[in-house]
Amino acid sequence: MNDPAAAATPSRAYPLPAPADDSRFTHGLFNDITEILQQHGFPRLTSSDRVNLMIALHQFIYASQETS
Repeated sequence: MNDPAAAATPSRAYPLPAPADDSRFTHGLFNDITEILQQHGFPRLTSSDRVNLMIALHQFIYASQETS
């Protein structure tokens, strides 16, 4: 039996193929995201928080480039 809800679910847009360089992934983008978190009541990020968020964001946006 086919599930109509499953058929209506779009495929994922992320992660994207990882480019050698992407001019969209900038400190400006990252700073915008950290500011939005603060505007929504989250605490200011520490240096360690910033590093971890940058890694998590990169892993969300881009597919890993695993070598075999």
